[in-house]
Amino acid sequence: MKIKEIMNSELVTITPDKSVTDAAKKMIKYGISGLVVTKSGFELVGIVTEKDLLKAFLKKNGSDKNISEVMTKKIITVKGNDTLEDAAKIMIKNHIKRLPVTDKTGETCIGIVTATDLMRYEDQLVEKLSVLFLTQQNTVGGG
Repeated sequence: MKIKEIMNSELVTITPDKSVTDAAKKMIKYGISGLVVTKSGFELVGIVTEKDLLKAFLKKNGSDKNISEVMTKKIITVKGNDTLEDAAKIMIKNHIKRLPVTDKTGETCIGIVTATDLMRYEDQLVEKLSVLFLTQQNTVGGG
């Protein structure tokens, strides 16, 4: 099965000039744990996660920082024609739970796929992806 068949194309995005607080409010509003950071026309420039926001909030005046200061800039992505297994391998190798999906140029974000999406559609990936969740729980202290 291809990523484009299961990806979420209704992206919740944020621009790099918005604040950490803005990102937190948006994640709470939509019940999500990460935002794709884009410039005009869905040009992919980063990704910001709950973990990034927590780190920022722990620093003095961290909630006033712009997303550009706390986001991950080296973004790992997949293309729509990649397979679910390709995405799972990338997630496991890089210890991540979400992958922006880009167009053929790799510059424009057209969707996002999460570990939960993969597990929902491919029973055989559950065992492979459980390694990712167990590894993260062990490194965070069981939580």
